Amino acid sequence: MLRLGTRERRPDTGARPPLLRDSLSGLGEVMRFRPVGQILVIGWILPMLASAPEALVIPYAHELHVGKVQTGILMGALPAGFVLGEVLMTWLGSAALQVRLVPVLTTVMFVPLLVYVTRPGLLVTLVVLVVSGIGGAQHLGLDRLLLASAPEPLRARALGLQTAGLMFWQGTGFALSGAVAEFVPLHLVVFAASVTGVIAAFLTTRGLPRTRRTTPLSTRFVSVHAFRTCPRVSSLAWRSCSSWPVTRPPSTSSAWAS
Repeated sequence: MLRLGTRERRPDTGARPPLLRDSLSGLGEVMRFRPVGQILVIGWILPMLASAPEALVIPYAHELHVGKVQTGILMGALPAGFVLGEVLMTWLGSAALQVRLVPVLTTVMFVPLLVYVTRPGLLVTLVVLVVSGIGGAQHLGLDRLLLASAPEPLRARALGLQTAGLMFWQGTGFALSGAVAEFVPLHLVVFAASVTGVIAAFLTTRGLPRTRRTTPLSTRFVSVHAFRTCPRVSSLAWRSCSSWPVTRPPSTSSAWAS
């Protein structure tokens, strides 16, 4: 697929700054551009907080005194919900709907986890994790916003930062959850993370753009990873993304909305 779907690109032979300096300067450029910075923060901090139940699922299963099979089912519950949410949003949700549902889905990631305050049993925990995983489909709308809002010179850096930051902050969330769980009961760690997540979701998603309409072209089968590898797909899907105007004047006759 990579060989047939991408074109060969020769490396730039020109002089380049040292890698560390170039990375730090690129981070500063991207984060100074407020719309892109806000989207990246949402895509980093909220998954970090939402990782608490997954990080603690095995010790929590031991607390419930369940067997290996039930433990495995609990481990797969949140990823299963994530896949289910992606399928539903991809097949049933338009591009504009995916963007509009970003605040709702970010809240769905955390509200079910509030049940952990009651130290739920196996079946309730299983349902809670599946529903919480469905909220992870918020990244579909965030990906569209990122591609629509990032200026052309910053788009590649923004996409790279999105992926690298997501891995870093999710790993940090796992480590923090485990560290706190050394001193606090497991169910209260997840509850505290969910309360913080609800507040963070409300604060960080305020002011996100809304799309009024999109072009008839559908990009349902194009994931954000395709934008990083296939410029032909990227140019096609870019025309269907909608966001507030970044480089175009408000009077332009495009699908962009303020």
